[in-house]
Amino acid sequence: MVRYADDFVIFARNKEDIEGIYGILNIYLEDRNLKLAEDKTKITHMDDGFDFLGFNFRRFKNKKWGFIYRCQPSKVSVKEVKSKVAEICKELHGHNVDTLIDKLNSTN
Repeated sequence: MVRYADDFVIFARNKEDIEGIYGILNIYLEDRNLKLAEDKTKITHMDDGFDFLGFNFRRFKNKKWGFIYRCQPSKVSVKEVKSKVAEICKELHGHNVDTLIDKLNSTN
């Protein structure tokens, strides 16, 4: 199986550096017949966090260790999974628990 991902994140030390990357990035993408999706592109700070491919990435300040970087499922992803599990449980209500487990394990 081959997967092609066209989503990516670029990190930089400051806003000026990341704003300067657009020209380089556009040339790189054009060489591959790709285009930057302006509606999906944003600049944010790690302290504000961002969602990417179903996960939330964020930086927190900690007195003991300095900065802590956290990656966890996004709120939207968690809500979708909970909804899907509830739907399957409702659909298989009264069935054998093994049937429920098999269905839950086979769901992506």
